[in-house]
Amino acid sequence: MNNIDGTLNNEVGSVSSRAYIFLSSLAFLFSLSKPPDVILLVFSAAPSTAFDDNPHAQGAETIVSQWDLTEDRSWIPGFLQSIFYVGFMPGTIVFGQLSDRYGRKKISVIGYILVLIFQVITGFCQNWQQFAVCRAISGFLVGGLSVVTTILIQETTGSKLWVLNGALGAIGFTANMLAFLWVAYLYPSWRQMYFITTIPGILGFVFLYIVPESPRWLLSRGKPDSAEEVMQKLSRWNGSPHTEYALLPGNAKERQDEGHQNENRLMLQQNYEYAQQEQDASRDEEGSIIDLIRKPVLRYRAAILSLQWFTASFVFYGITLGSGSFSSNFYVAYLISGLSQLPSIPFTIYLMERRWAGRRRTLVCFMGLAALCMFVMYIVSFGQDRSNYELTLLVFGKLGICGAFDLIYVYTAELFPTVVRNVGLGSMSFWARVGGVIAPFLANLAVFSGSNDPFLAFGIVGLLSSVFAAFLPETRAKLIPNTFEEAELQEEDNDENSCNSITC
Repeated sequence: MNNIDGTLNNEVGSVSSRAYIFLSSLAFLFSLSKPPDVILLVFSAAPSTAFDDNPHAQGAETIVSQWDLTEDRSWIPGFLQSIFYVGFMPGTIVFGQLSDRYGRKKISVIGYILVLIFQVITGFCQNWQQFAVCRAISGFLVGGLSVVTTILIQETTGSKLWVLNGALGAIGFTANMLAFLWVAYLYPSWRQMYFITTIPGILGFVFLYIVPESPRWLLSRGKPDSAEEVMQKLSRWNGSPHTEYALLPGNAKERQDEGHQNENRLMLQQNYEYAQQEQDASRDEEGSIIDLIRKPVLRYRAAILSLQWFTASFVFYGITLGSGSFSSNFYVAYLISGLSQLPSIPFTIYLMERRWAGRRRTLVCFMGLAALCMFVMYIVSFGQDRSNYELTLLVFGKLGICGAFDLIYVYTAELFPTVVRNVGLGSMSFWARVGGVIAPFLANLAVFSGSNDPFLAFGIVGLLSSVFAAFLPETRAKLIPNTFEEAELQEEDNDENSCNSITC
């Protein structure tokens, strides 16, 4: 096992390690406290009938009622929901490139400060044009921040726990939606929502202050001494004695415990050799978004993953933003929609780590489940019991698409090498935002006109994603690539395993 991956798995590669418990708790606090983008999208532009069952809504205003966005201006609420993801798209790429160059933590801190500032500014908007500009800028910042913080958490823990990290991130996202649902219920006026939901966001700085810079990024940038300091910090969190990791050639010392001298001597030699390789690679390889097109292995992976990210977002937000059609009570409908995301998390964790399922087959099945539910919604007429069957199909459809969404965050990080991992994840997330831009218009079509056509669109892209996902390499129990060369070796290893599985 290579140096940095093995060292991280040793220090932060077990759910029982104190360092991992501390880091994951901080990450969950960050997910729970940051501004609830989906809640703000749904409830700031909610129809007037959404507040019929809310005793706190007397005199409450949405952007629809305050700026009279009805009749010939009824397209504007959908546009204002989509404009957030228009900004989200370039944010994922720009922040990914910046964090690959300047560091995950530094860009995360700057981005989060700006997110909270523009959250407050949005609450002072006087017309829908100002609101659109602020939401586009917020989308740019939130998009970039989501990519960088995801990579920061992944690269600061052992690769053995990346699946669990993805699952915990999904739980944090859902918990954020459900927790702030109560804020939307108690303070339904859109301005109040924007101001009040900013306050808990201050807790997010606890995570950003304590979490260290990614040791993987530091090593890939030729800074092994800084990576050494991060690993020693993680070791102290675990309550371990001071340890030298030999990430910098010549700085390693054998431990004093004679019983471990031979083991340490071998480990230090391996660390020395790998540190040399890492520094050589960091000088020779300056990763950028162009490499996703220039390198054949990365090019085909990026093409398939782009489709996966587009579909996951397109179907997920189509169902979520259209959740008001599930029930006559807008809040109950949204609660059901949020709760239906939770079962996907344990399924994802279980299936991704099974040898007979893994990442690839699990993704194929989840996309297929979502596509099947959407096709049934489009084809079958349920008569008077339509609403009950619709609810069942939409819950299972969301189970499938949420499972796929949870999985692709982890899968994408494992398929791109460290030198382009952040910009790779940012670029793939860009296509998710394309889906997010289109989804609100189709969701409104399904809710307000009763048309089944959006479900046909959801089903077609889901089926295509399921088919093409089968062409990605399996990454379960494989080393995480740090360089372009290692990514190519990962592909060759996958081809050999595939060949052996069919007795070539």
